[in-house]
Amino acid sequence: MAIAFVLGVYPALLVTLHALWGDRPAPDPVRAGRAGTVLLVIALLGNPTVFEAYKDVYRGIRYAKEMRMRFDVLAARAGDRTLDLRFESISRPPRTLFATDIGTDPSNFRNRCLADYYAVRSVTLGPAAR
Repeated sequence: MAIAFVLGVYPALLVTLHALWGDRPAPDPVRAGRAGTVLLVIALLGNPTVFEAYKDVYRGIRYAKEMRMRFDVLAARAGDRTLDLRFESISRPPRTLFATDIGTDPSNFRNRCLADYYAVRSVTLGPAAR
């Protein structure tokens, strides 16, 4: 959301500058474009949400691998209604991509839906059963 705000500020800034500039001759467009680009880069890099999104690119790679391993286990064991599967929590979920995860309670709605979809008895978070 913050990125949309940051990008939306520039058109509003241009309209405001045009109103303030009045009838004076326009500045050199090349220099104005370079200055605008520099200001945009500074604004984007200084925005904590944008910085968090850049970090999440790396977190997203790890998240995708962990989720792929989880779903591979589920797919391999699908259909066995006697299984109670436990999975470790995601190590570092990407904050800008991650919304929710299964819980420790097997009767939790998300856990129940996942278990029903893969036709296993239950799916929960917790230490893997040995």
